[in-house]
Amino acid sequence: MDHVSSRQRIGSAGLPVRHGPRLHDRRSLAHRDARPLCRRRLRRHAADQGAAELARKAGDRHRDAVRTRDLLAAGLRGVGLHPGRKVHRLHLVRRRQRPAGTTRPTRTRSGRPGEHAMSGRAPTALLVTALLVTMTLTPGSSAAGASVAPSEVSTGPAWVSGPSPFGACPSAALDDLLPAGALEPTVAANPLKRQQLVSVWTQDRFRGLVAGVSADGGHSWRRVLIPGTSRCTGGTFDYVDDVWLSFGPTGMLHLSAHVFDAPETTPSGLITARSLDGGLTWSKPVLVVAERDPDGGTYVGGAVVADPKDPARVYTVVPKIMEPDQEGEPFRGAVVFAASGDAGRTWRARQIYEPGENRLTTGHQIVVLPNGTLVDSFTLFDLTGERPTRHVAVMRSQDRGATWSPPHLVAEMRSAGVSDPQSPGDQVSSGSAALIDAAVDPASGRIYLVWQDARFSGGQADAIALSVSDDSGRHWSTPVKVNRSPTYVPIGNQQAFTASVAVAADHTVAVDYSDFRHDDPAGALWTDRWLVTCRPTPKLDCATGVGFDTEVRLTNEPFDMRHAPFLNEVGPPGFFLGDYAGLTSAGPHDFVATFSQPDPVASPRVAAVRVRDANR
Repeated sequence: MDHVSSRQRIGSAGLPVRHGPRLHDRRSLAHRDARPLCRRRLRRHAADQGAAELARKAGDRHRDAVRTRDLLAAGLRGVGLHPGRKVHRLHLVRRRQRPAGTTRPTRTRSGRPGEHAMSGRAPTALLVTALLVTMTLTPGSSAAGASVAPSEVSTGPAWVSGPSPFGACPSAALDDLLPAGALEPTVAANPLKRQQLVSVWTQDRFRGLVAGVSADGGHSWRRVLIPGTSRCTGGTFDYVDDVWLSFGPTGMLHLSAHVFDAPETTPSGLITARSLDGGLTWSKPVLVVAERDPDGGTYVGGAVVADPKDPARVYTVVPKIMEPDQEGEPFRGAVVFAASGDAGRTWRARQIYEPGENRLTTGHQIVVLPNGTLVDSFTLFDLTGERPTRHVAVMRSQDRGATWSPPHLVAEMRSAGVSDPQSPGDQVSSGSAALIDAAVDPASGRIYLVWQDARFSGGQADAIALSVSDDSGRHWSTPVKVNRSPTYVPIGNQQAFTASVAVAADHTVAVDYSDFRHDDPAGALWTDRWLVTCRPTPKLDCATGVGFDTEVRLTNEPFDMRHAPFLNEVGPPGFFLGDYAGLTSAGPHDFVATFSQPDPVASPRVAAVRVRDANR
């Protein structure tokens, strides 16, 4: 049997580290002392050659090797690892933005009756005169109402984002390599004022964070530039991404985001900020953890969560990656837990888990149960065996983070990834293929996890898997398929991806996702976003998947994924709108979804949809 090094296992596992810039695999040491640009080009060439050779030698593992290599090369959220040199922020997989008004040469056609590509508007100039920028979108600026099930009413989609405020920002090393537009939005609803919504997204990929604030349940939005999160907004780090939001019980809003510099010094960390007025103004960011030593590894982000009962307590978990100095040495990871006892003013951080050699974690999310138990869910990569694996895993703490259980494996993650049905080499939203999303029922404490998984089709197409725990994360149900993508369409059109989950006060569970059911071989890559709901009853357990029979279309018409930013400089080509989207409960049985959508003639923008009276 051929020897498989830890470097090759990383390529085979697709190592997606959720929080951070997209980086790619490198295997060459010969030019480590060359100029950075030459070194990057050589490593990209070596990565492609090494991955292809691994796939050739692996035989039975050909599919896994190619797929997981593609995950890493396509820029699955996180750190690209290569021996002989520490993690380097210039080793990004670059998503090159096509000029406005142009598209990648592909199949074209006219719209089908009742379905056509959305018309867009070119962005207008925006003069930045202060860090706080507010603009109002009137209800009349929203698109037509979405098509929904007869028993439900949905408002939207409303356009939340607008023109970029960063046109006058001084350039830095990565600016011209990153796509424009509003990407990867998150959203939260104030528990005291459910009509008050806040969505935050990354504008122009890593340049800064912009918030959309609504006081009327999502009918109209004001845009606010969040200060101090990046150099473009008065901060100390070059770039910021991977933002998370969480409201506390008094209406205080907490934000966390990953920050890093470029090119050579590799500082990285996690910042938090607070808003006392529903996202209109923000405190100065606090640096929760930071690593400035190139030998100390790199932080790759984390998700903040506020305790729903104690307004003083806020938590986050952030992983760190340490790569080897020499070929054949193992990769190492660490998981750091941070807690605040004064509502996010100050933080204390400590390591709570060391996975061991060639075992790494990503995508950590904490939920706080009604009894105070903390449950951290994440993806665990094991690169030590003959076949590298990915698992959905959880750790538990019953003493507010003082001690933690060992990881418990929920299920193997068997994602095949998503690609253009007519051009399989063009991947779509490749980062979401190895990420989970988590939500907890605020009354019962039942935990829901969702992720992409191809087990339901024999590995042919990703669907959305759901697993449930009723005992604080000790035991989990068998994964079930919950998306309603029709099975009578071609298998490529059945692919579902980028899932989110949320639970309303009346126990209704909502899961949203994208799919290609309306795609046509003769036309554009038509894509829609959908939401399914299930309300558990004594006779209906949502853990079985049977109750997810109410589906709402969030897009009022399909959009062409081929207008999305396109990854084409390194690794397999692919379309990208984000590794995640936003979903939150916004009332006893209402939900609000936010997602990025391409514009045919301009940059991607964020849309918001409110789904009312779900399962009523």
